[in-house]
Amino acid sequence: MLATNAFNIVITITVILIIGSLIYLLIRLMLHNEARYREDKNILTADMIPNSKMKGIVDNYIARVGKFGSFYVMQIDIDNFKGLNELYGPSRCDQVLQELSYRITSGVEHSVVSRINDDKIFVLVKDDVNYAAVEEDVSNLIMKLKQTYENGHQTPVNLTVSVSIALYPTCGTTYKALLRSLELTNYVVKRNGGDNYMIYSSDIDSKETSNMDYFNEIRTAIDDGQFCLYYQPIIDIRQKKLLGFETFLRWNHPTQGVLTPDKFIKMLETSGDINYISKWGVEQIVTKMGEIQSHIGANDLIYTNNISTKQLMSDTLVEELKKLLHNTKANPHKTVLEIEDYMMYDKMDQVKLNLLRLRDLGFRISVDGLKLDYAALSQIEKEPIDIIKLDRSFLKDINNNKMKEKFVEMLVDSAEHMHRMVIAEGVEVYDHILYLEKNNIQYGQGYYFSKPFEDKFVYEYIVNKDFEDKLDDNLKQEAASLSDKEEAPKASEVLSDFQE
Repeated sequence: MLATNAFNIVITITVILIIGSLIYLLIRLMLHNEARYREDKNILTADMIPNSKMKGIVDNYIARVGKFGSFYVMQIDIDNFKGLNELYGPSRCDQVLQELSYRITSGVEHSVVSRINDDKIFVLVKDDVNYAAVEEDVSNLIMKLKQTYENGHQTPVNLTVSVSIALYPTCGTTYKALLRSLELTNYVVKRNGGDNYMIYSSDIDSKETSNMDYFNEIRTAIDDGQFCLYYQPIIDIRQKKLLGFETFLRWNHPTQGVLTPDKFIKMLETSGDINYISKWGVEQIVTKMGEIQSHIGANDLIYTNNISTKQLMSDTLVEELKKLLHNTKANPHKTVLEIEDYMMYDKMDQVKLNLLRLRDLGFRISVDGLKLDYAALSQIEKEPIDIIKLDRSFLKDINNNKMKEKFVEMLVDSAEHMHRMVIAEGVEVYDHILYLEKNNIQYGQGYYFSKPFEDKFVYEYIVNKDFEDKLDDNLKQEAASLSDKEEAPKASEVLSDFQE
């Protein structure tokens, strides 16, 4: 009996080991096939080689030419590839990548080409280095790559590229060193707006390494979904109700906590990633709008989102947002696109065209942070603007400033005549509410009502109507009675309990 049990145990263990081995082999086979599939997918033309083989090819060529030989390598990045992929779709972008790869392999003699990832291509050029000839060849290649990509009845696609160049042996004596030089130089090209080329130099290394690390952090943040929107309520002071929310971009950094745009916005703008983030922001807004309407029926709120200068100059902006509206079935009239420094756009035809087309789609346009500037006021009277947001500086030193009062009076009169909203930013104390009422400014936002808060608190704020106690008529009466008393403290001091 004991022998039989022992035999059964041995058989069971043997079967388990065999099954485990088979599962292990099956997983290895699946991973191998997946790696083969990914590598094959990255081979866009017959002339390209798998990226995994490029290191060996470069190192072998280094050994062949020796320390006194020369050649150069390039990294070609497609600018705003995420945006192109979303606008035209993966299938069309794959066709474009195939054509782009063909233009590279056919346009660069003595080259070996591989695809590093979705939007990066590595090129080894087996030619002795002549600095002037390299610049001329790369300039010609960029012009060739920027020509419109057409394929029968498919949508024509236009793109730009950022090209970095590293020379052997001055920019590196190994594949790894050359690749690092390419990455660092490509970062500088993108930071300067892309659509250009640059040859690596030691100055770049000493100045830009830490910046590139931060740039790569931002790229990781985009891929990992670390960016989010915070919401600040905009209040209808006259009717004592919620008008909507302004959204603010934040970065949930894994080690530094929540970062505000002053820490990263310039990097986003110079790299071109601001286009993707701005579009993502609008997408988040229309999604939140739909959620709120379906859960609590608040379908009359507006949601504002800043749109960058770089995005406003994009010739694909309108089509991207048009596609977004189609996919989400959102009401564009409740989505407000905010722009800053409106005066600088006066002579930018592409920007003005985009603003007109966005309004035609139904979006509302807001000028953010208007300062005491009569020229700006005169200019925006002629332009397709729906909302004017007064800079927070208007609510500082609100007493006995005749010039400011006259400007506000002109602004409000003009806005009423043209059926535009005026929203005051920087409402921090109850005295500001009194000032806005006195000057017929109906809408305001600021810390007096609420600091910007996370997405998860939006429902709670709408339902609880936390702003109502801040607009209680009793506060106005108390403030008035205090102002009549000699040496009475300011209403804002008495009402400090109501401040955030």
